[in-house]
Amino acid sequence: MNYQYTLSSRKGHAMAKISVVMILLKAQSYEKKGEIAKAQKLYKDALQTFPKNKNLQQRLASLNKKNPSISYKNSSQEI
Repeated sequence: MNYQYTLSSRKGHAMAKISVVMILLKAQSYEKKGEIAKAQKLYKDALQTFPKNKNLQQRLASLNKKNPSISYKNSSQEI
């Protein structure tokens, strides 16, 4: 999934909702694989486009509480 494309393609409410769902699924996939920094970065990037999205805010806050020592900036691999 190229999340950068979905983040930049906000053409309507339905498209934005689908994009957020796709982002959440990808980030949750990273979480399950233990790639917490990648998930945090994805949530943080998505919040720049969807700053009022409660799901994104809550997931990022949850990861930050569970893993305060991990910063999304520490991911050495590009998503």
